[in-house]
Amino acid sequence: MGRHQPYQRAISKEPCQTSETHARTTIMSGKSSGSGPLSDAGLKQIASLAHGNGIDGKKVKLVQAKEGTATLRGQLTIQIAGKVSTKRNVGDPPDGITICGTKHDWQQRAKTASQEAGKDPQLRDQLIDLIMKQPGKGWGFQTDKLKLPTSNVSFGFVQVCDDCHGQGMIICPTCRGESWLPCRPCNARGTVNCTACNRTGQIKTPTGTAPCNECRGTGEMQCDQCIGKGRVMCQMCHGKTQIGCDTCQRHGRFTHIADVNLVGRAAFKMAPKDIPPPMIRVFKTQPPTVIDQEQAEIEIIDQKAAPEGLILNYSATFPLAQIQVGLGKNKIPATIFGNRHRLGGMPAFLDKMIEPGLQALEKAGQGKGNVAGHILQATKYRVLKLAVVQALAGRGDLERYLVERFPLALTPKTGKHIDNLLDKAFLHITRYPRMKAVFGGMLLSPLISFGAYSLPLRNIAIKATAQPMAGWVFDAIIPLMSLAFTFMATRYVSGRALQLSLPSLFNEAMEEAYKQATEMPQETGQGMSGAVLLADTDEDDEEAEAGETKGKSGSLFLLALIGIPLLSFAGMIGAIYYGGVQPDWLPMIQHYLPIQLPPPPVSPVPAY
Repeated sequence: MGRHQPYQRAISKEPCQTSETHARTTIMSGKSSGSGPLSDAGLKQIASLAHGNGIDGKKVKLVQAKEGTATLRGQLTIQIAGKVSTKRNVGDPPDGITICGTKHDWQQRAKTASQEAGKDPQLRDQLIDLIMKQPGKGWGFQTDKLKLPTSNVSFGFVQVCDDCHGQGMIICPTCRGESWLPCRPCNARGTVNCTACNRTGQIKTPTGTAPCNECRGTGEMQCDQCIGKGRVMCQMCHGKTQIGCDTCQRHGRFTHIADVNLVGRAAFKMAPKDIPPPMIRVFKTQPPTVIDQEQAEIEIIDQKAAPEGLILNYSATFPLAQIQVGLGKNKIPATIFGNRHRLGGMPAFLDKMIEPGLQALEKAGQGKGNVAGHILQATKYRVLKLAVVQALAGRGDLERYLVERFPLALTPKTGKHIDNLLDKAFLHITRYPRMKAVFGGMLLSPLISFGAYSLPLRNIAIKATAQPMAGWVFDAIIPLMSLAFTFMATRYVSGRALQLSLPSLFNEAMEEAYKQATEMPQETGQGMSGAVLLADTDEDDEEAEAGETKGKSGSLFLLALIGIPLLSFAGMIGAIYYGGVQPDWLPMIQHYLPIQLPPPPVSPVPAY
C-alpha cells in the first residue's frame, strides 16, 4: 500500500482559541506511512463485522490511513444552588439545627444560605474529591442530580402556641373552667317528676287513693344523674377545668424549620468547531465519555471558583487515526482512537450489505412461498443467521443483542426490523400446527367436562375437604385444565414445527439456549430466558422444551381462551342432562339456558 500524507487537520502547533465556557482542541500530526497500529486495529474490527455478511473478511482492504495524536480540551461546570423547604413541627427543635432568635432572622439566614450555597470553600474541596472519583476524573460527566457530600443545612425558629400561650393546656371549652355542668335530666333542679304517680303524689289502691310511696306524696323524686345536686362533673376535663391543647399537642410551642437543600448540576462542554472531523463523527453517536482513562491521558489543567460553584478545565490526549476501508465496491470512512483502539465515526454499513437477506426475510414474514426456504436464504448473511439462532433459542432482547454484537455497523432500527420479521415468519411456520393444537384442545374440553360431571367427582371433592367451596374450585379447575393442556400442546407443536422446518438452525439454537441458561446470568445478570428449561439432557424433552422458548399462539390462543370455557360449560350441561352432578349455583341461571334440566337429586352434601 502506498504512502499517504499525514492528517492535515492536525498540523497546527497552536491550540484553537475559544472562550472560557467552551472546549478547546488541538491535534498534533504524527508520521504516517500507510498503515499503523491504529489503522490495522480498525481494519481488523471492520473486517470482523463485515465477514460473512456478503463479503469475505479477508477481502476487506485498507484504502487510506492517517494517524496522529489528538488533544481535546473540555470544561466541566458544577453549579450549586440552595433550595429552601419549610415545615412546622410541634415541640422543641431537634438536634443539629441552628436556632434563630426571631422569625425574620430565621427567614433571612435561610435565604442567605441558599444564595451562598455554592461559595463555601470547604464544599468546593469536597466537590473536587467527588469529581476525582468519577471515571476519567470527571471528563464528560453530566448530571442534573449531583449527589453532594453535604446534603443540607437547617435553621429553626421557636414560636409559642397562640391558643395555650405556651402552657400546653387550655380552659375547658365545655364547662368554661367551672368543672361542673348543669344536670340536663332535672334541669339543674335536683329532682325529677315521679313516674309512679305521674307527679300527682297519689296512687290508686283497692281501698281508694293513698300517698305515693316513691315520692312520699310530693310528686317529685331525687334525680339519679346528679344525686339531687343539680349539677354534674364535666366529662371533657373530668373536673380539672383544663384540657390539653390540640393545636400544639400539649407542647406549648412550635419549631419552624427551614431546610436548605443543596442541589447540584454538572455540565460538560466541548466546542464542536474545534473538534477534529474524525472525532466529530464519533461524538454524533457517542458521548464524550468514550474518552476515558483507558483510552487517553486525562488531566485537570486548572480549576477555579465561580459564583455558581466550580469550573474545571481538562485536557485529554490520545492517538487518533482516520481510515478508509474498501468493502467490495464500496468505501467507508472510520475513526480509530484511544490507547485501546476504539472504533467510531463509521456509517452503519451492514444495513445496506444485508439488504438481499432482509428481502428474503420480508418474504418469509409475509408468508410468501416457502417460508422456511426464505429464512434459510436470509441466513447466508451472518447477522441474520445469528438473529434466527438467537430467536429460536428464546432470546427476548434480540434487537439489543444484534446492536451490541455488531456495534456501529447495524442500526437499532434494522435490529428491530429483523426481530419483527422473525416473529412473523415463525408464526407462519407454526400456523397450522397451532391451529390443530387449539382446535384439538377445544374439542377435548367438552369431553373432559362431560366425564368430570358424569362421575360424582364434585361431590367426592366436597365430602373429602368438608368445604362447600371445594365445589366452586372444582368447577373452575375443569376449564383451566383444558386451557393449560391446549397452551402446552400449542407451544410443543410450534417448537416441533420450527425444528422440522429449520433442523440445522434449531440444533444451533439448542446449543445457544444451553449457553444462555448456564452462562448468561453470571455475565450479564439478566434472566435465563426460556432456555433454562434445557437442563434436562433427554433429547425428546429438549425438543419439547425448546419449542416452548419460541412457540407463539397469537390470536388462536385468544380463541381458545374464550371457546374452551364455553365448551366446558356445554359439556357440563350435557352431563347434567343425562343425570350427572349438578352444581349448586346452576339453578340461579336455569332460566337463561335453552334446555330444561332435570331437578337436582336430593343429596346429603351441604348446600353453599
